[in-house]
Amino acid sequence: MKLSVQILENTLFFSFLTFLAFSSQTVHASSSPSVGEQVSLNRTRFEKLEEGKIIFGAPPGLTPPQPLKTGLFDLTYLGVLRSDEGGSPYFLFTGKPCQDCLEDRTVYAFRPTGGKPTAFVYPGKILEPRSRALLIESRAFFGQCLAHRGDVLVVFQKEKIDRRPQLQPSVMIAEAGKDFFSETLIERHLPNLATTLQLVKRKRCHEIEGRNRLMLNKPLDLHPHNDGSEIEEDDNEPEVIAP
Repeated sequence: MKLSVQILENTLFFSFLTFLAFSSQTVHASSSPSVGEQVSLNRTRFEKLEEGKIIFGAPPGLTPPQPLKTGLFDLTYLGVLRSDEGGSPYFLFTGKPCQDCLEDRTVYAFRPTGGKPTAFVYPGKILEPRSRALLIESRAFFGQCLAHRGDVLVVFQKEKIDRRPQLQPSVMIAEAGKDFFSETLIERHLPNLATTLQLVKRKRCHEIEGRNRLMLNKPLDLHPHNDGSEIEEDDNEPEVIAP
């Protein structure tokens, strides 16, 4: 009798462990997008802007993502970066963190799944306010802008470092992966700008029109950062922004 009770208790115990393991797998699976959901997200398209909200569209038979509230102003749509690995694309916009202010424009990359956008310095020439010395010069492109690569955001940039007489060149490449934005800073053996310009002529790549302006009070960061990093808020107003 005792042996039968022990066998029954052991059977119930292992059944309980099996239930816990199955429940854990079920919760984990439900928290990750299915293959069908990933395909649907990768086919998402930009529809329109409504008071700082991004409205998405989808092909017939697929449900578009919910509108995304950005909290930004003066948004302008640029284009989309899609990943060869599937998953959610990145939609590129320019905008400002405040309304009717002198804050400089920024390039933002949003995913329809939400989260903090990835921010990039707007391309063009940035001058020191007093001496008008050139501090940063950059050109930004998005699309299929590099040989043997998929969709990327690539920035060819030069920046003033310490007391060096010449600007230091580098290239920043941001590529949409399945789960995150992969950002790389290249300082040696740089990609060829001429190749990218040829791809622009073929309309496989698009340049973001740069603008010249004076340096803001806050420092600029041209180096890659992780996806989902917060947009830093700064209470200091810029001194002047050149037209």
